[in-house]
Amino acid sequence: MERTAGPGGPTRDDFRRAESALLRARNAEARCLIGPRSECNGEIVEAHPVQRAKLILIADKRKKLQILSTDTLKEFDMARAKENERGKIFCQYRSISNPIITEKLACKHHDNSTFSQIEKGNIDSSNEEHCLLLAYRTVLFDYFKKCVMLSFCRELSWEFQTNRLALRISTSAEQKRLAEKFKSQIEKALHLVRHGKESGIDHRTITVPGIPKIAATVVIYREGDSINTPREVREIKREKLMRFPSEMPMILTVYPEPNGNVATLSFPKGWDSLVRIFIPAFWENDNIRMSALLSKTILDETPSIMISPVAWRSFRKEKQDRILSQFVVANHPDPVVMQTRYGDPDIPEEILSEIMYERDPDFVDNSDPEEFNLFSA
Repeated sequence: MERTAGPGGPTRDDFRRAESALLRARNAEARCLIGPRSECNGEIVEAHPVQRAKLILIADKRKKLQILSTDTLKEFDMARAKENERGKIFCQYRSISNPIITEKLACKHHDNSTFSQIEKGNIDSSNEEHCLLLAYRTVLFDYFKKCVMLSFCRELSWEFQTNRLALRISTSAEQKRLAEKFKSQIEKALHLVRHGKESGIDHRTITVPGIPKIAATVVIYREGDSINTPREVREIKREKLMRFPSEMPMILTVYPEPNGNVATLSFPKGWDSLVRIFIPAFWENDNIRMSALLSKTILDETPSIMISPVAWRSFRKEKQDRILSQFVVANHPDPVVMQTRYGDPDIPEEILSEIMYERDPDFVDNSDPEEFNLFSA
């Protein structure tokens, strides 16, 4: 009899089929996303969300990182893990070149020619083109993942012979459309800046001084008047900011430097008052509070966080558990809840929950961000 992942859980064959569908989706989307195909030269390269030279600053002697990630399927057998150990499933000690954090999204020619300014020299946070290039890399990764997710949902639907993923396929198609729109916006902004014109994009940068510890990138979406938390609702009402852009991306890139961590935030011009409610760290003057708020945003919004193994081991166990708990709550809701909402008898709930995640709008987080500050000891 074939072993299952837990009581009533998916079989090994279920996972193999899902992993095969994911692999097919990733391979199908691997292409150059930057320039015209006629100008492509060289193979599609494995790209890092943050420059490899920067990641070396936080890697250990074995060139490995501690990676908090929701991007792999095989290891997310939530049913088999005890409830108090589920966080460990998301925390992996992996090579700096592990596929968990790399994607094939540009040919060698376009990757080198596009990002040479920030790859070969220092990143100047006062240089708008540098900030836009950081944002562009982050947006490319986000767009690629949205393409893969749409392909994966379609592959999974075919693999398990079910039509119950129609809603998710429709949602993924819309998310891909938005990501493609934001990609085009950053490409247009880069073109304008290179011709001495106004880009329409604002940037804020903060530095957490000390030993560099983490790297992370994410595009944070706010569509129409969708608000994630009661705190955000209260703040917006208090500031009388009830008008929203129809679709507003906030592009966050956190990267290590020899003397600390730098975080750059890019967003549409004119929306400072709104963005500071969603991501308050960039308007905080106190360094400790700023690093705690930045950590909260990273854990809540980012699906993949690269951490220095030395820094991770320096955290006391209680703090590691608190960090993992916050990451798990934000990125992987209870599979039973997801099965209730999207139940499908043909797809094991642990696999279904991986692609059916929606943030709970009623969730109230009253935790103190300092409890899981990624930048403090």
